[in-house]
Amino acid sequence: MSEKFPQITIPNTEMRRLASSRTSYEYNIYVALSAGYADTGITYPTLYGLDPHLTFGITTEITRLLAFGEELPPYRPQFL
Repeated sequence: MSEKFPQITIPNTEMRRLASSRTSYEYNIYVALSAGYADTGITYPTLYGLDPHLTFGITTEITRLLAFGEELPPYRPQFL
């Protein structure tokens, strides 16, 4: 397949880097924010998870769907 397709991103997500002085390694921290989160002073509970390559996308979208249906309060998932 030589045809190139555009990359897909998950809206309102970001990747941050955390440097460890103990291991001398930089870790990627994946963060999903609620829509409009940056424009409010509201804080939300945080859900931490591991293995973002496997679970970040689906966890982010499932929890957003549950929050939209008011089955779950808004929160901020982070994966290490």
